[in-house]
Amino acid sequence: MPAIPLTRQELKTSFPSELQTKTMQIPSREILECLATMRKQERSYNPCIDYLAEHSAYMAAYSTEPVNELCRDKMCSWYYQVIDCIKFSRETAAIGLSYLDRFLSTTAGKKSLLSRREFQLAAMTTLYVAIKLHEPIEMDIQLVVHLGRGCYSETEISEKEMDILFALQWKMHSPTPICFASKMVELLPWEVNRNDVAESILTYARHQAQLAVSDYSFVVYPASQVAFASILNALEGLTYDRMSLGHRAQFIRDIEEYSCIAIESVQEIKAKLTLLVMKSVGHHHQAHPLPPTPVSPQPLEHQHQHPVEKTSSLCNPQSTTPIMNINNNTNNTRKARHDSQSNDNNRGHSSPICVRKGEHHVSS
Repeated sequence: MPAIPLTRQELKTSFPSELQTKTMQIPSREILECLATMRKQERSYNPCIDYLAEHSAYMAAYSTEPVNELCRDKMCSWYYQVIDCIKFSRETAAIGLSYLDRFLSTTAGKKSLLSRREFQLAAMTTLYVAIKLHEPIEMDIQLVVHLGRGCYSETEISEKEMDILFALQWKMHSPTPICFASKMVELLPWEVNRNDVAESILTYARHQAQLAVSDYSFVVYPASQVAFASILNALEGLTYDRMSLGHRAQFIRDIEEYSCIAIESVQEIKAKLTLLVMKSVGHHHQAHPLPPTPVSPQPLEHQHQHPVEKTSSLCNPQSTTPIMNINNNTNNTRKARHDSQSNDNNRGHSSPICVRKGEHHVSS
């Protein structure tokens, strides 16, 4: 298959007879305004930085066992385990990780890089916040405590939630790569089978986006550029009978023009996404193979001495083994308090997994 034009000059000069003999159809005003608003919103948010590199000296000076890429990867896997078990959208997991990366890029958030316990608390809390804001069902905070095996109290989670909201300046609706890709495919030429082609592009773009979320090196890239790069890769997988070279060139030029993203700026991202896809196919499994029920986050300290066991039930996890053995006395106290509360609840009513927004769960 010939390569799709990838530079501005190639796009201007490719297939002139096909493109110039047709009236160029201008996308609807609604699509253009939506893309412009999403790009403006994206630029208004504080961008993520390579926080592990930026704060490496800070972590080396004040921590004996700071957070690293493996810690983030383990929490990413845990995110998908929880989301898939509760049957929420995987996009919510991506949003939660976006909150986490943005939080760790702030002055207030960098303190969580000194302690793996604090990092894990921040990660669990950002998923809790993402579910609260982007799902029709709200996760009960007691479930978050259960999933943490009693290592964190409700108060700690609530306080961390406020820390995160203030650090992010309450800006919690930054568009994700899938949001951008979903809007960009609406720029497809009318001459192609839009529903069929759009579905194929979005399926492949969604797969690439999930791989990118789990890769720390992508935290510095804007979501719009990741979306554009994933669409370019998806186009390479389409046969010419479904979308001609001329229509591809027109589609790419429209994305460039109406989203204000130069195609040259996404070439590095496009190549890295291709490598991620090849790597995932080479291993013959998903980026994150998922068990049927969520487990407590993999201990980020003393990992080999304390293997993680799966919980037998989502709504009533029995294990209260501390996630990390940092302060045994504190953890034992929390464990005892957690067991006592669980027994009290079981005598009256079982705690719900989630509650509908607007409802309030009152402990007996």
